[in-house]
Order: sequence, then C-alpha cells, then structure tokens
Amino acid sequence: MNLYIDTEFTSLSDPRLISIGAVTDDGRSFYGIVGDFPQSACTRFVREQVLPWLDLHAADASASFEVLAWRFRDWLAEVSATSARPCRLFVDDEADLEMLRQLLRKGGWMPVDIEAYCVLHPLSSANDALPALERWFNENPGRCRHNALDDAWAYRHAITSNGTSDA
Repeated sequence: MNLYIDTEFTSLSDPRLISIGAVTDDGRSFYGIVGDFPQSACTRFVREQVLPWLDLHAADASASFEVLAWRFRDWLAEVSATSARPCRLFVDDEADLEMLRQLLRKGGWMPVDIEAYCVLHPLSSANDALPALERWFNENPGRCRHNALDDAWAYRHAITSNGTSDA
C-alpha cells in the first residue's frame, strides 16, 4: 500500500510541523494538526498561505506534536494491517521528509524502519506529474493548495495518474 503525504510547517529555516495529510491508494485519509505549534515561528508566507486553510477539513487529530505522532502511528498501523504488502510513505520534497521523520521518531518508529519505508519522490515536469497536480486542483475547486490534506490528495493523483510510484 502506498501512502502519499504532505506536511505544512512554520518555515524552511526553523521548520516545526503544523499539519500532516496522508492519503492511501484506496482513498483512506488522515489529517492531523499540531495544536501547539509556535505561530511566532511562522513566516509571512505561512501566515498568509497556510494558516487560513488549516481548519478547512475536520482533523482526525488536533493535539500536541507528541499526541499527534502516536495517533498517526496508530492510523498507519490500521492501514498496514489491511494491506497485503508493506506500506511505502511517499513525500515530494526533503522538508516534508524531515517533518515525517520527526513525527515517526516521536511515534516510536526506529530510524532503520523510517528509512526503509519512506520514499522521496519529487514531482517533475519530465514525468508529467506537475501538470497532473495542476489539473487536480483545477478539477477540484473546493480544494486548497497549502492545506496538507488537499496537497496529499493532489500528490496522490499526480503520481498515480502517471504511473510514477511503481504502485
């Protein structure tokens, strides 16, 4: 089972997780918000383009970073239990990968497992993934860029519509 993950965070210089969205091949999703992220650490871009969309969807978990980590771990365990093959967690950039690593470590994952299951898969114009992402947002006007769950849905579409995830 493949999971497509996006995160939103405070800044590139001092990233702290704000939210995480995850979508599976079969359409299950998880949306979590860190309830106590330091808003003072947010860049202007985050304040203007991320925070307004934070509550666009009901969160499966809105809690401290530690509690969110354990709830995400429990959700991953449920997904894994119903999958015939090991889960792979896809992210599209290094910053998302680092946020995912931090969350998984806090949730009790071992570093070797994190590296075994996490896949960095950047979107590219060369594989037509970026145009597919654009199409998804155009075809889903109620969805918003920079909401982690909506970005995860778009990322899933971009990868699976082009067969680039080796699913």
